[in-house]
This record gives sequence, structure tokens and C-alpha cells, in this order.
Amino acid sequence: MVVNALNSKQKRKIVEGLTSEYGVGNDVFRDFVVFEIGSDIWVASRQCFENDLDGLRIESVGLRVMREGVPTINGLQLLFKGASLTELTEEDAKAFISGGKVESKGVLAYGGQPIDLGDRKSMKE
Repeated sequence: MVVNALNSKQKRKIVEGLTSEYGVGNDVFRDFVVFEIGSDIWVASRQCFENDLDGLRIESVGLRVMREGVPTINGLQLLFKGASLTELTEEDAKAFISGGKVESKGVLAYGGQPIDLGDRKSMKE
């Protein structure tokens, strides 16, 4: 498995895509180390890399925030608080969480908190 830490130019390209598609802020990765594993983007707090993790049993350091060009639910909930949100009604939120379809696009939110994407398309397209 190859892990590549992203440089500022690579991060800027990702942020530009997230900003144009979802309205996230330019500082979305400010507090994180950003790295790529395969076609997925992961983030970890800087403190993870400042501490000695030797001897700890860790499944992964970090959180996958994009899978093959699409923000993950974890990524949405962590990074998209300042994004342009499509606020769902209580009825639509309940239907969506129960597995029903909601005819909304963009970052779906309930109570101001992002919950998922209404249209799961890849930013690579």
C-alpha cells in the first residue's frame, strides 16, 4: 500500500473542486495532514504524527474523507459544516435516513448538520 502525503498544490486542487461543487471554505484542510492511499483521500490531525505510535495497535491513522473522488459520509460530517447545505424538512430527513429517496441535490443537512450527498457523483467526471 502506497501512502502519499499531498503537497499544497495537490491539496489546493482538491479544495478548488470541493469549493466549486459544494461551497466548502478554502481552509477545509487547515488543521489536517492530507494524504492519498490509492484513489482515496484521507486526513489525520497533525498531533497523530507528532506522537510516538510505536507499539500501539492501530487499524488506521486518519479518516477517509473521499473515496474515488466522492466525499464520504464521514468526510461530509467532519469537513462540510461550512458548505452550502440543502436543509431537509423533518419529514424528508426521516425518509432519507430510512432509506427513501429525496429529490434534493448537493450536501443534504438536517438541523444545520451535513448528513449525506443528494447526488453521489464523482468529482473526477
